[in-house]
Amino acid sequence: MKENQIFLDHCSTTPINTDVSSEMERTSAAYFANSSSTHALGQLAVARFNKAIAKIGQLMGGYSKREVVITSGATESNNTIIKGAYFSGMCQSFITTKVEHPSILEPLKFIEKFGAKVVYAKTDMFGKICVESLARLLEDHPKSLVTLCYGNSELGSLFDYPKLSKCTQKYSALLHLDISQSLGKTQLPFLGSGEVDFLSFSGHKIYGPKNVGAFVGKCNLLKQLTPLIHGGGQQMGIRAGTFGLPLVVGLECALEFVTENLTSHVRHYQKLSGKLQSLLIASDLRGLHFNSDVEFGLAHILNFSLKGADATSILYQFPHIFLSSSSACMGHKDGGESVLNGLGSPATISKGSFRVGLGVSSTANQLELFVNRLKEVSQNLQPEAASI
Repeated sequence: MKENQIFLDHCSTTPINTDVSSEMERTSAAYFANSSSTHALGQLAVARFNKAIAKIGQLMGGYSKREVVITSGATESNNTIIKGAYFSGMCQSFITTKVEHPSILEPLKFIEKFGAKVVYAKTDMFGKICVESLARLLEDHPKSLVTLCYGNSELGSLFDYPKLSKCTQKYSALLHLDISQSLGKTQLPFLGSGEVDFLSFSGHKIYGPKNVGAFVGKCNLLKQLTPLIHGGGQQMGIRAGTFGLPLVVGLECALEFVTENLTSHVRHYQKLSGKLQSLLIASDLRGLHFNSDVEFGLAHILNFSLKGADATSILYQFPHIFLSSSSACMGHKDGGESVLNGLGSPATISKGSFRVGLGVSSTANQLELFVNRLKEVSQNLQPEAASI
């Protein structure tokens, strides 16, 4: 990236950490053989793979290597868990909310065509699941799979996990959490607890490579899932295909990076988020409205609106500043609905929303430049439109 460019879209992806990329290059040269081969070089590759997934399992809260399944990312992981649970007969009913990531909502729509029962719990104004609504649904649909994102990708919202966990356990429901957005960004209260049945995540959200991710779960449950991909029987038959060892090692190293630096990274995000909020308020931007739960949400995400503005049009006028108005995974989906639309926010709020995604390399100076440029461009708005 050029020196004059400012990247504030770390919710959509993160740059690969230099130590991670170096280890990937070394792995690519040293372990090029197919791990399914029985000769010595193949066995060296499989040994390195086993070492990597053992470390991933450890960092995810003490899972064994047999409880880690490598995939191409959280989208494949979520599809495997949801479709695998239904087609195996593990679960016939599923509970989620209408503001989850498309990689949860779309597989649920798919299995509905085959007879699955999918119901939606209510949420609050920040998109956090209402546990009371969940409890009422579980009374009618016990032993469901509750599938949610822990950390909304557009607003950064975090629901009350202890309260939700008690509810799912009371009704013997299975619980799946996509932690792609929260992993490495906040302390996860469930790691190592054994209370969550499936956890899924992607490498490129934690300063690792794209096209690799994983899900972890209890071994007895993993074995029950109907595979999404059939083939040579790799990974206990749960996910067939020759894995890219450099990608898996990259995932291992990236997870280690964000885990070891979690405390300092969280402090960094909190400091910059507070700075950004202060800058926005002090700038006297017309129609400023905060959409994120700035007190209890993920500190690296700040979603705000300029009421009456067209955020997309404004962003086009930022040739050197990069951020989004919604989740990147909605960017090419025809008719895709943003989280704010799903929450019933007025069009003046949803159309004028900006999502700032802070990263480990973000600086206060970058935020000052962004807010100054935003104020300059937004001054062209009609006063009456911005005050709607």
